[in-house]
Amino acid sequence: MNRQRIAEDLLGSIDWQDSTSGFCTCPGIAMHTGADHDRDCQVFLEGAPTIHCFHDSCASAVDEANLKLRRAIGSADGTVEKLDTAKFVARKREESRVSGDARKLLDRIMEQKWEPADMWEDSPYRLLNDPTHDWRRMLGLFDDTDTIWIGDIKDSGSPEHCYNFRTANMWMKSPECPGQFTCPATFKPDSYSRSKKNVLSKPYLVVESDELSKAEIGAVFRWINKNLPLYAVVDTAGKSLHGWFKYPPESQVPALKQILTLLKCDSKMFSESQPCRMPSAMRGDKQQALLFYAPHGYQHRY
Repeated sequence: MNRQRIAEDLLGSIDWQDSTSGFCTCPGIAMHTGADHDRDCQVFLEGAPTIHCFHDSCASAVDEANLKLRRAIGSADGTVEKLDTAKFVARKREESRVSGDARKLLDRIMEQKWEPADMWEDSPYRLLNDPTHDWRRMLGLFDDTDTIWIGDIKDSGSPEHCYNFRTANMWMKSPECPGQFTCPATFKPDSYSRSKKNVLSKPYLVVESDELSKAEIGAVFRWINKNLPLYAVVDTAGKSLHGWFKYPPESQVPALKQILTLLKCDSKMFSESQPCRMPSAMRGDKQQALLFYAPHGYQHRY
């Protein structure tokens, strides 16, 4: 039995964010003395399996559940790594502080919604109503010699997919937009898979949300832009927008990931090789397009 199944047997339904972590109902929720939120309690399966809740009043129930979880997983796979308790507690306290800060910020952030029409007006590069060549502008965010992946979701993993990995300069020679998706990362030459080991650099972080409205995620974009330059906003021709930001220093990634998750953004976008929508490509009968574009050299605060 795998670790996810064991955790679900003990905790019930779990909203998995990736293969090793997800949000669950706190085993001591009845003991909470403060207001409950959907993402207060999280289970981590990497290393020593651990349940963590941001409430303190449920500590005894969480400790008991942790003991049961580790025993069950340890019995199933025979090995459970030892946990540095002091470091873990310190990390979780910091995450709890960040979580509280994010919740206080949420209402204030949403006071300054940014409508798609305003993004277009605020774009420092004047975009036309015809997005046919927007894909070329996106490639302009990379160096000519950077190896970029473009294609459909499944165009990765086999040698024939080497044609989906080309330098930006080579892609520019295409007569039309070459695919629906791209990545904010660059890859090693001769790659044919978007695997983590093939990622050469992470120049950009893409932020999106399937839960927030376009104006609400625009408010989040504005808030992030106070610290990270915003280079592009892509209308996905669906219900979401993709904001392309300068990738943060690695030391800031854990806290930013936690905050954006609490702000209802998709944490999977922190993955180096996560596909994102390429402007100019068609999505059904609608066209993906740039709403905002600030190439290198432009002022980036809006």
